[in-house]
Amino acid sequence: MKLPVGKEVHISVSANSIKTFFNQNSIQREAITCFRCAQQGHWKSECMLYKTRMCWHKRLGKCNEADCPFAHSEEELRTPWKAKCVRVIKKDGKLLKLGCGSSLHTFRQCPFSIEKSLCLPCTGLNV
Repeated sequence: MKLPVGKEVHISVSANSIKTFFNQNSIQREAITCFRCAQQGHWKSECMLYKTRMCWHKRLGKCNEADCPFAHSEEELRTPWKAKCVRVIKKDGKLLKLGCGSSLHTFRQCPFSIEKSLCLPCTGLNV
């Protein structure tokens, strides 16, 4: 079968369909990169709350979930998301983190940016 040339294809997916795909294909949480904060291990939709509070069920010895959204130790506990200068893009099949990482401004307002798409201090850092 010959594929059509010059056709534009638009695909829309939901957060739930992406999570289902990851679960069905045994893809580990560590492989996920949040496009809001550039940290690994959680989805953008989970960024505000993921691992920001301790798991009460774990403290009672009742939680054994590997993907529990709550922290099971002080090391897992993370600060709730705060706006900062970060942008995650995909280039040549790799995820790149752009931005200076400051929490004083967003990526679009970065004073270090030469172009709208670049921010000098950490341009091209691998995520």
